[in-house]
Amino acid sequence: MVRDLGILQEMVRDCRHSTGDDQRLPTYYRRWSETAGILQETVRDYGHTTGDGQRLRAYYRTLSETAGILQDTVRDCGHTTGDGQRLQTYYRRRSETVGILQETVRDCRHTTGDGQRLRAYYRRRSQTAGILQEMVRDCGHTTGDGQRLWTYYRRQS
Repeated sequence: MVRDLGILQEMVRDCRHSTGDDQRLPTYYRRWSETAGILQETVRDYGHTTGDGQRLRAYYRTLSETAGILQDTVRDCGHTTGDGQRLQTYYRRRSETVGILQETVRDCRHTTGDGQRLRAYYRRRSQTAGILQEMVRDCGHTTGDGQRLWTYYRRQS
C-alpha cells in the first residue's frame, strides 16, 4: 500500500423520502493522506415534489499542494414517473500524481419507490493509485422512507 493513499468512507442517508420530496443526502468524504486534505460533498434534491426535475449538484474540494478542485454535477435525466432515473457523475482531478475518476450511477428500478439499486465504479489511472470500486445498495426502501445507504471505499495500490 502506498503511504500517501488512505481509505475513503462515504455515508449516504436519505433524511426524508416519505412523499418523494425533500430528499437530502449528505455525503462526507475523508481522505487521510500527506498530500491530500478532506473532500466534502453535499448532495441535495432541490425539486422532487412530483418526482421530476431532480437536480443534484455536488462540489468537491481537496486541500493539497498537488491536487486541484473536483467538481461533480449530478442531473436527473428523466424522473417524471419515478422510473428511468439516470445519474452520471464525472470526477476530474488535476494533479501530477492522480488521474481521472469516472463514476456512473444508475437507478435500475424506481417505479414504486422500492428496489432502488445504485452501482458506481471508480477507476483511477495513476502510477500510485489503484482501482476504487463502490457498490451502493438500498437497504430499505419499501415504502419510500427510511432509505439508508452505506458505502465503503477501499483503495488498493
